[in-house]
Amino acid sequence: MMIEGKPATSIDISYECSLDHGLITQEKIDEDRIALGEFSFDMEYNALFWGENENSFYKSSELNDCRVLTKAYYPLTDDEYRSPDLKKKKMKQMPRKDGEIRIIGVDFARMSSNKNDNSVFTLMRLLPNGDSYKREVVYIEAWNGVKTEDQATRIKRLYTEFECDKLIIDGNGNGVALIDEMQKSSYDATIDEHYDAFGVYSSNVNTEFEPLKEGNNCIFVMKAYEKDNNNTIVYLKNALLSKKIRLLIDENVKESELKGDKKFHTDGEYHANILLPFVQTSQFIFETLNLEYENRPSGNIAIKNGSKRKDRFSSLAYANYLAELIEQENYKKKRKKKSSFIFFT
Repeated sequence: MMIEGKPATSIDISYECSLDHGLITQEKIDEDRIALGEFSFDMEYNALFWGENENSFYKSSELNDCRVLTKAYYPLTDDEYRSPDLKKKKMKQMPRKDGEIRIIGVDFARMSSNKNDNSVFTLMRLLPNGDSYKREVVYIEAWNGVKTEDQATRIKRLYTEFECDKLIIDGNGNGVALIDEMQKSSYDATIDEHYDAFGVYSSNVNTEFEPLKEGNNCIFVMKAYEKDNNNTIVYLKNALLSKKIRLLIDENVKESELKGDKKFHTDGEYHANILLPFVQTSQFIFETLNLEYENRPSGNIAIKNGSKRKDRFSSLAYANYLAELIEQENYKKKRKKKSSFIFFT
């Protein structure tokens, strides 16, 4: 409005003003500092605007050009799950397309790990597009300070509700504990639901994990060594440049689209839930833009994150890595099928 010459003014004030006037508590600020991460917190509370890091491998134009999705996926609430009618209606919110594949990318953090570490689950749709797939990131969920057992149950619930086909988990370090827990049957007491054991069907390297004789073998284990890290970084770059990836639009744009929705402007909880997937997408972008990279002597690219958070980046990058493998495998199958035909004249 200011650019258009309309009577509008923008004032960016840091949180100290609200704290001084008793509009917010220090406890709330401390909680949000952990939940939002340093970049989002600086923008929301410290009145600082962030652009891309000069050493960032990913550029703002590449990421923002992919922000085209207006519709997010919303997992069922406990109340919706318990109500047969509401559950049936909610399960129809995002119907599968012919040939669609759905995956989840998981970046795991233990409950006892660094308080700034989040576990992040990224839900991605792979939509057929000739010999490739468009990759739509329709939901990102972050957890902090949650037991491994509860995280495994939550992943299984998201997998089931989203009608997933595969998921990818980092098998280095803490990820082993999550995979171990995923291989057990789970019970969600909040909705009185049982889930079968989830097993490993493949990995980028040899691991100690074998497919289960009984259970859902749907986990791809990612052991991120230097070459695989390079591929993960490059695959995401290529997907952004080719616009194979589609991300949710900015939350402010989404909010303006809902100006006629009375409930959105009168119900605070509904308002927050509607915008949450869009906010999470923005936080992914903040993280990604502020990650520095380096060229290793081997010729591989590596992320130098230092103390900077990259949970959302890792989760989405893993999902995209699995999408790339699926795409390559399906392309090979098509080529093999075509070459198996012999024509006589």
